[in-house]
Amino acid sequence: YQGDIFPDLVDGLSQSLLAFYNDLSRYHKRLTIIIMSEFGRRLKENESGGTDHGHGNLMFILGGNVNGGQIYGKWPGLSTQQLDEQVDLAVTTDYRTILSEILAHRLGNTNLDFVFPGFTGYSSLNLVRAGDLPH
Repeated sequence: YQGDIFPDLVDGLSQSLLAFYNDLSRYHKRLTIIIMSEFGRRLKENESGGTDHGHGNLMFILGGNVNGGQIYGKWPGLSTQQLDEQVDLAVTTDYRTILSEILAHRLGNTNLDFVFPGFTGYSSLNLVRAGDLPH
């Protein structure tokens, strides 16, 4: 039943983000908004007719120094053979890579191993420009 509910939820989210962003127009160059969820979705329907408890997810990044207008990451495809365990989108980008880039380029914090202990997979995706670092 997600086809009936999801469009209105996405519309509500986008309208709320637009209003929030516009309200903070004076700060666009210093503003970086990340929308993410730890709740993944399956591509294929589960036994109860839903798509919960999967890997598929995405992140939105909004701000004046965001290199936007594109999708970052690898696209593995949607055929059954390309899915993780034949039901989930394959994870192609660790969320810590994206958050590390925001920390390093937007906040000037390069102590990524302190923030994400044991994470060694950071490589810049060129998601954001450094811009004006906060004082």
